[in-house]
Amino acid sequence: MRPRSELVRLAIDSRGQVTLDVHNQLPGRGAYVCAGGIGCLEQARRRRALARSLRTGEELINYQELGAIIGAPGQEVQPSPR
Repeated sequence: MRPRSELVRLAIDSRGQVTLDVHNQLPGRGAYVCAGGIGCLEQARRRRALARSLRTGEELINYQELGAIIGAPGQEVQPSPR
């Protein structure tokens, strides 16, 4: 298990879309994946872990968009310490 400082939180926003919760402040259920890489996101997709954690349908999760945000070169995701 990784330290929380190496993880980013994903949550469902007000539009019903799964999005990156940079400030860890979105209400409701959330799921954590590794920051700065898409390997953990791909593993979560294969295991259907995000849909299960967020209690939502797999079809509502845009993995390509999330992968672009989380694994964007030159874009460091800085999770806020809590």
